[in-house]
Amino acid sequence: ILSSKTIIGVVVKANELVMSKRSSSQIKWANSYVNVETVTDYDDKNHLKGQYTGKSDTAAIVAAHPNDTASNNAAKYCNSYSTAGTSAGNWYLPSGGELFDYFSSNQSILKPVFANLGWSTDSYYWSTSENSSAYAWQLTFESLYRFTERKDLSWYVSCYLEI
Repeated sequence: ILSSKTIIGVVVKANELVMSKRSSSQIKWANSYVNVETVTDYDDKNHLKGQYTGKSDTAAIVAAHPNDTASNNAAKYCNSYSTAGTSAGNWYLPSGGELFDYFSSNQSILKPVFANLGWSTDSYYWSTSENSSAYAWQLTFESLYRFTERKDLSWYVSCYLEI
């Protein structure tokens, strides 16, 4: 590590994707039930694999919830996230496929990183992937368990950045 550099995240896909160094406190997926028309509804967790639409989904969710804030909307939290060298709008909430694929392929590397950052590996993290107007998909790092939860409940958020 270069002492002149500020760590902003963990690379989860070489030369392509960084997961934010900081995890949110628990945040709702959204403050109201709205089915975001341009975000695909998935009825089966296995259909989430290979789904890499987090960046465009984040923009659609932000637009669909104009009255929400970064403190009550996971996509708005990521959209407003910034670090040294990045600005609001650079980060996004990952899709269910991104969370599953990057967590599962990097689990042995990320587990000690999560511990070092003080993140719980058995907590649930929101994705942009919807199930319906009232439910969205989330994933736990430890077991890679994917399930739907009501959007008005609060869970953790980790933002992603394309590099």
